[in-house]
Amino acid sequence: MTKQTKACTKCGKKQPLSEFSRDARSKDHCQSACKACGREYAKSENGKKAMAKYLESEKGRKAVARYQKSEKFKKTRAEYRKTEKYKKAQAKHAKSEKCKKTTAEYAKSKKGKQVRAKAIAKYRKTEKGKQTMARYARAERGKQTMARHRKKRKMQKDQT
Repeated sequence: MTKQTKACTKCGKKQPLSEFSRDARSKDHCQSACKACGREYAKSENGKKAMAKYLESEKGRKAVARYQKSEKFKKTRAEYRKTEKYKKAQAKHAKSEKCKKTTAEYAKSKKGKQVRAKAIAKYRKTEKGKQTMARYARAERGKQTMARHRKKRKMQKDQT
């Protein structure tokens, strides 16, 4: 007959095995502390320090990388990105000075300029992009700007 309950080493309560997380190394394949005590520890100062230390270790970094490649992570992340909480956090981040500074630095970098140029080229090939460019070309300001760009491109070709 198999044992259906177990006493938690932290709180001492006898609980069903479903209330304990798995541990393949133990005889009953359950951790010694129940899930509730484990959550309480994780929220404590010592638990946070232990987790930070683990994540800094090679073993912790590998575990995180493995998890981030898993389908479970991808599914969870996709669901989270649909929530209002995520949208609010993104909006708050976009307004932050750190985000503005990082975005400006990236836009000035060589890679940032390449990515932007590629995106613009891709947009111009779309129907909407072609319409926008045609409308822009008809405008007086657009004609002047386009002439400057042509001149600049010609100068760059001559230099190479």
